[in-house]
Amino acid sequence: MAIQPSEAKPWMLLLFCGLFSSVLCAKDLEFTVELNNAAVVKGSSFIWDCAAEGALPIDITWRKDGQAIVNSEQHTILRNGSLYFTTIERKKQDEGVYECVASNIYGTIVSRANLFIASMSRFLEDPQPVTASLKGVARFRCYLDSIPQADISWEKDRLPIPFNNRFVVLPSGVLQIHDIQESDAANYRCIAVNIANKRRSAEAPLTVQSTIPLLDDVDDMRKPRLVSRSGSTQALAGKTVILECLFERYSLQDTPPEVTWTRGGQLLYTNKYSVYGRSNLRISDLVVFDSGTYVCTARNVETNGIVSVNIYLNVQAPPTLDMVPNGVTRPRASTARFTCICTVDSKPTPTITWLKDGRKIDISGRFNIIYDGLVIVNVQKNTGNETDEGLYQCIAENMYGRAQASARLIIEVAENSPNPPRNVAATVLSSTSVNVTWQAPIMNITVDILTYTIHYQLMEKSYMSPV
Repeated sequence: MAIQPSEAKPWMLLLFCGLFSSVLCAKDLEFTVELNNAAVVKGSSFIWDCAAEGALPIDITWRKDGQAIVNSEQHTILRNGSLYFTTIERKKQDEGVYECVASNIYGTIVSRANLFIASMSRFLEDPQPVTASLKGVARFRCYLDSIPQADISWEKDRLPIPFNNRFVVLPSGVLQIHDIQESDAANYRCIAVNIANKRRSAEAPLTVQSTIPLLDDVDDMRKPRLVSRSGSTQALAGKTVILECLFERYSLQDTPPEVTWTRGGQLLYTNKYSVYGRSNLRISDLVVFDSGTYVCTARNVETNGIVSVNIYLNVQAPPTLDMVPNGVTRPRASTARFTCICTVDSKPTPTITWLKDGRKIDISGRFNIIYDGLVIVNVQKNTGNETDEGLYQCIAENMYGRAQASARLIIEVAENSPNPPRNVAATVLSSTSVNVTWQAPIMNITVDILTYTIHYQLMEKSYMSPV
């Protein structure tokens, strides 16, 4: 027969017969301790904690890069579910994606994270010689790659730099020196330290001269001179970022420039914003909505000569889930749907992977992704050795982290419920109609089937139509 959907849009249909009902499904298995990315020192031991609660007994196993981990001299799964590394050895052997796999009578869920071996490269950028004017400013920079991020400090003639507000060290590896004095002339180097290593950069001299070089173009307003500023900056939500802005006076006769920060034309004077050092902007407790353009303005207070620079801040955030799947109970041969939606401030946009009992679902056939969730049509129970019952888990992931949630699917087979129809087929007749055919089920009950029901779903609405 043919049915007439009300709109010419993509849609799917489902045919079944019989009696159905639904019941409340509670959480049956969930993690109480999830994995987080970890950086570990080579040659050390390490315990990675993982715990779950739910219907007992709960069995916890581990996988690395998809392969099961068995107890050995290298790894031991402890009785509490944690994974113990006897010794972290080599990158290729120990680094990778690890999964803590929790299982009970209802199904399986996984918690996933990356293990890194702490490391530190050689300096990719050593400090360079600097010539600065008396009462002016100087700036040094060093850079290297480090996992986890290295703490940077500076030395002057191989001794820690003086502890005063003339010397400002930025987390990026920059050293700013204000109000240059003759005694500042020295050799400077940076020290990088993380849990794995400690490195010292090459030394670079600071030469102090008594005058400020004249510019080719004379500026009657004697506007402050830009020394350095941050480029487009990326930072992580929940952290603190420092935007660099360094100016020097036009001439020795001018007072140090007055520096202000604005965003959208508004001065930034709240607890969230503070001046770091003399002129840099410190923004704490970052959220995605802090992304935008920040304006650093330097003013010569004597002439009102003004220079402004723009710095764009892009705040990224690991995934967080705004809507999570809920447990559902569905009759056999009906449709089940699980919803999984990330918050708008998960940046960059996460990818979402669906698992059933700890294994990735092949999105095809009866399993589809529609809008914000997983849709399973014609749910089956005890078809051969397979069943759609179990724990379904969505994992949202971007380069900054992961979030996961799971829910259980229960499939009801009511007493005296007929088997589903056989050999269901659909033939498209036009953009608004389809011909659906089927064969009667193999009878497993003594009563007659009175009604068949076709379910079909359009872009935004669901319909049920008895025929």
